[in-house]
Amino acid sequence: MKFLCTTVIGAIFCLVYFGMYAYEAYQSDLRAKKMANIKHNETLNNMYSDQVIESIDEKTGEKKYYKILDSYKRLYNQNKNLIGWLKIDDTIIDYPIMQTQNEDYYLSHNVNQEEDKNGALFMDSECDVKKPSTNFIIYGHNMKSGKMFGSLTKYKDRDYYLKHKEIQFDTIYETGSYEVMYVFQSKVFRKDEIVFKYYEFIEAYNEKEFDT
Repeated sequence: MKFLCTTVIGAIFCLVYFGMYAYEAYQSDLRAKKMANIKHNETLNNMYSDQVIESIDEKTGEKKYYKILDSYKRLYNQNKNLIGWLKIDDTIIDYPIMQTQNEDYYLSHNVNQEEDKNGALFMDSECDVKKPSTNFIIYGHNMKSGKMFGSLTKYKDRDYYLKHKEIQFDTIYETGSYEVMYVFQSKVFRKDEIVFKYYEFIEAYNEKEFDT
């Protein structure tokens, strides 16, 4: 009887856990769809005047100005960490991209800055969308539910790749379209391992380095 009770309690716990997991995934979907609707709502975005971000070039000291795209004015006012939007047609990936100096934050918080196992997609703090830097590195959880970057593993399949070769990535300042050239997996290496860590390559400082 004791073993039976333990088993029943364990089963109930598993049901509760998976129920909460499914609920969080559902809520994550709703947030993404709500933000996508705001992005496409011209009437709502037109309520905001033009928004220009001032930036100073560290080398020259020159002031530069960047105008936020109309479709991101409302979302940017909602969360100043917004840096862009990533979308792959005919997939679940249609998400805002955040950027902050505290890169651990969006591992456990959503775009509304609430605690959330799904986290949010976010860009490496060293990447610069204004310059722009050579690479944009974007992080996201590989969720079993398929949310966030959970569906990227489908690119292992050649047919899937051929149907989803184009990635739309907008910064809050300009729209962009990218073609998937290569797909590969790599482990995260130890800091003392002397190997090329592609996930740390953000800027090529000359043409030779870029070609290499």
